[in-house]
Amino acid sequence: MSTEPRASIEEVIRKAVSQPVHFETCEDVQGGKLRPLMDLKDNSQEYVAYIDLPGVDEDELQFSWNEHLLCIGGSREFNHDAEDAEEFTQIQRKFGEFMCCIPLDDTLDVASATAKYKRGVLKVHIPKRRTAAKHAQ
Repeated sequence: MSTEPRASIEEVIRKAVSQPVHFETCEDVQGGKLRPLMDLKDNSQEYVAYIDLPGVDEDELQFSWNEHLLCIGGSREFNHDAEDAEEFTQIQRKFGEFMCCIPLDDTLDVASATAKYKRGVLKVHIPKRRTAAKHAQ
């Protein structure tokens, strides 16, 4: 058991480094079935992503980026007992691994990105660089 304090999402996102990633939207990974819904907002000050992740633990989210993509990955486990599975007449909720990627360009300051996870929704703010924000006005 680790005695280190748990890193916040903001700390994790700032430290993330990855190999090039090939996803461009929310996708299922390795045949999984979960495809989170994602809304993107772009204004003169920032880029904001809202990702629906009900049932996903905040501390299990993984962040990575390269110069073109910010990716958020994780998984939602099938939480029904195998013994009870045959009693279900319908299962619509999706489970499995997923990866959501936000396209980036040089107007965004990814190192200053922040994220909040509340009530199953991850909200990621990526501010625009000051010169880009001035040109957008």
